[in-house]
Amino acid sequence: MNQSSALRQLEFILDEAIKNGDKKAPSGIALMQAMQLDPKPQNFVSFFALLYNAEEEIKKLENSSQNERHIFAINRFQEQFILENAWGKQWEHFLSYIEDKNILSLLDNLANRYHSKSPKPFLEEEFLLDLDKEFSSLLSEIVGSDVTRELKSDIKCHIEDILSAIRNYLINGTEGLEKAAQSLLIDLEVENHKFTSKDRINPTIQKVKITVIGFLLILKPSVWDIIGVIPDIDGYYLPKFNELVEFRQKIESQVDEHSTLKNICEKISQTRRTELLTGNSPLSLPPGKED
Repeated sequence: MNQSSALRQLEFILDEAIKNGDKKAPSGIALMQAMQLDPKPQNFVSFFALLYNAEEEIKKLENSSQNERHIFAINRFQEQFILENAWGKQWEHFLSYIEDKNILSLLDNLANRYHSKSPKPFLEEEFLLDLDKEFSSLLSEIVGSDVTRELKSDIKCHIEDILSAIRNYLINGTEGLEKAAQSLLIDLEVENHKFTSKDRINPTIQKVKITVIGFLLILKPSVWDIIGVIPDIDGYYLPKFNELVEFRQKIESQVDEHSTLKNICEKISQTRRTELLTGNSPLSLPPGKED
């Protein structure tokens, strides 16, 4: 699966449950196993959250009679799980409904349409584990830093939101993680006037900015797109995690403690553009993917 959306994730989970779920087992057990969650009733809310997110993605597609039929089909699918004792009823009951209504084909078609409109790369488990370690380490650095208490509390909450998005990736996908990371950057930019002179030059704050921008760079067409400016580089390519860290370290060596968020974005954009032209960037598109 190289796409990240609730529609694609829902298709993937249902397909996994169809292939490997015990038909005689409660549907909740089969679905929780497919979602890699503990088979507990309280975790089943995650499946309904995924259904809701999938429906919201359909609504973002062009409005048409076909689109309305798709929303109706997904709503009926939701009703099956709500009205038919979704947790306890045998999985084969819902499996028959999924096959009879061609739910997987419907989801595949919708996921492809959504991806063409709003492409997001799928982050593999190994990458997510490394990302979790990276932001957990960053959280520890912030907590142990001499940043002003109020600012430290704000950044801590944002990083915890990012960690939560990483750990709920199978439900909220790349978009949820992207929003959490972008929220941190926006807050740092909007609240910049509240920083003390000591906070402005704190190396830990700069590291937070560079880490988040560097991560968003692989999810967005351009660093400029991160802060709402017209993108200057199209397409995305998911590098290995160590390459992402190396790129961040390179940027850290090129900015000083007085650099603003805009300065860092400019430096990252300039460095990436130079390396794209020379073909030396770990964040550049691989050969044959330029278009």
